[in-house]
Amino acid sequence: MIHPNPLLRFALVALAFTLLAGCASSIDKRGDAKPQLTDLQRAEQMERRGEHDIAAPLFRKAAEAAQPPERQSLLLRAVDNLLLAGDLDQAEALLRGVDTRGWPELAFRQELLFAEHRLAANRVGEALATLDRLSTQGMPNELQVRYREDRATAYLMGGNRLKAANERVEIDLLLNDLGNSKRENQQRILTLLAELPDTTLELLQPQPPGILGGWMELARMAKRTAGDPRRLRLGMQRWREAFPNHPALDDLFADEGPQGIATQLAPTFTGMAVILPLSGRYRALGEAIRDGLLSAYYSDSVSARPQLRFLDSGDLKSIAPLYRQAATGGAQLVVGPLRKEGLNELAALPRRDTPILALNWLEEGQQADNIFQFGLAPEDEARQVAERAWGEGLETAIALAPQGEWGERVIQAFRERWRELGGELPESQFYDTAVNDFSEILQGILNLDESEARLKEMRATLGKRVHFEPRIRGDADFIFVAGSPKLVRQIRPQLQFHHASHLPVYSTSHAYSGRPDARADIDLEGVTFPDIPWLLLYEGQQDPLAREELDELFPSALDHPRLYAMGADVYEILRRAEQLIGGGVLEIDGRTGILRNNADNRILRRLVWARFEQGIPKVLGYSTPPSEPPRSLPPINPERERRPLRIGL
Repeated sequence: MIHPNPLLRFALVALAFTLLAGCASSIDKRGDAKPQLTDLQRAEQMERRGEHDIAAPLFRKAAEAAQPPERQSLLLRAVDNLLLAGDLDQAEALLRGVDTRGWPELAFRQELLFAEHRLAANRVGEALATLDRLSTQGMPNELQVRYREDRATAYLMGGNRLKAANERVEIDLLLNDLGNSKRENQQRILTLLAELPDTTLELLQPQPPGILGGWMELARMAKRTAGDPRRLRLGMQRWREAFPNHPALDDLFADEGPQGIATQLAPTFTGMAVILPLSGRYRALGEAIRDGLLSAYYSDSVSARPQLRFLDSGDLKSIAPLYRQAATGGAQLVVGPLRKEGLNELAALPRRDTPILALNWLEEGQQADNIFQFGLAPEDEARQVAERAWGEGLETAIALAPQGEWGERVIQAFRERWRELGGELPESQFYDTAVNDFSEILQGILNLDESEARLKEMRATLGKRVHFEPRIRGDADFIFVAGSPKLVRQIRPQLQFHHASHLPVYSTSHAYSGRPDARADIDLEGVTFPDIPWLLLYEGQQDPLAREELDELFPSALDHPRLYAMGADVYEILRRAEQLIGGGVLEIDGRTGILRNNADNRILRRLVWARFEQGIPKVLGYSTPPSEPPRSLPPINPERERRPLRIGL
């Protein structure tokens, strides 16, 4: 059974269908016996109690005795309760069997439920496509609110907080009451916008500002003053003078208690220690992360900035003393370490009272209390390569990676995810990075060596020369090539020379230097790869953290651009430290990807995809969410894995 996304569950509970319920009740009139509840009354009673698994079959039973359109209405209520109960399979089966033709309002409700089912299964793109096809014209107000709620949930799940906030602005215009529902919705608007950096709010401010722009300015003001009630009241007064007709409630910040919006927006984690190698062998890496973090830090409003203290791990053999120093010095959160050895040391400590945002990964499946993990692991990219190729309809891969521990990790991650999806990997090999001629290993992985062997056998049998055209293996749909820009630039043309020009080539971000260079990258023509948004999407924007600005002011900042972007995202995570540590859902439209935490305290990234065209990366769009369920395929044909596996398997 598929379990629904918690964001959707909240939206469903908050806006359960208010469908028709006009069945007459049957009362037992024998003496003074207590009146018997009808199936519909019992269903509604269970629904109010939150017993949705019990309510659903009762609504179905009530529908059996009802006439159209009430019958369809009750069946949709049953579907609604099945979704709330988490029974997505039964909900979909029932939903597809409801005939709503001829009743536009019921048809609209049915489509909403289809969208909510897809959201519950984390199929965000499909849900948005369903919602985009709907028109709210002529629909009751409560259905229009639910429609906007679903869109807000979808955008939030996809990491687009600005669009989610915009949907809630539309909801605010539909809420006619001035009670709790309107206040709560407005607080959600502010919460969503406040989680965006100040620079983003400033850059995206519409002109003229209008209602959304007013909310964005209010969020910026609240972030600056939320920790000081007097400054907040004064800021609200000045904001109201600038936006006299804005629908924001005047007493929005009246509640100064722990549940008030002002308290929610005020920074609570004010002291943080950052452990980085700022000297020694890994100095350049640590400085790149530090500089990215500080760039985001100084782009934020002064009142929202936490106190940062940097501790140099250098070439220290032990990280534990630095962690204890940070904890006893009053740090509420420790960032680091960068190297896996240091992280393993902290994970082995008997106690970790101060939470840790590690900049690397524990081994897959390993967990440690109070350790949250964020890194740029190549394994993540290899998995997203598998998901991209699978989504494009490819089924059989061959893989090539450099010799050594890095290449083995990349191939292992790709293999596991590819086979989990249902794909076949009949062969993978590892190449020597010290050579320039990859003919031998390419002939092996493409089966050209077998083709040559057949030629020799034919010549020996016939005793004369024969016309021969080499043929590569016919069971491969694409090739996954991992490596540095220099190496992939060499391998790609040699693949073409060895009759494999028709095979799509996928790689990781390591194949791209991070700087557009058409002359150097012309040999990467057609290679498809994922990379961080900051290197592919932020070019040309008037952003203090934009690459062209840094190139001019701090040329060395882009020596390690992905680590620099990682530092900027670390700061965005720090701004949501309480949410992260409290077990909340983290959604950040970051520079290293769309960030989202999972149940294992790992912060995962969705990357941007690009393909080299005339030596320049052309953006294809974001990857699908990692939780997107794989499509089903028939069982693997064992004949397709007939060739013995070689290196790496």
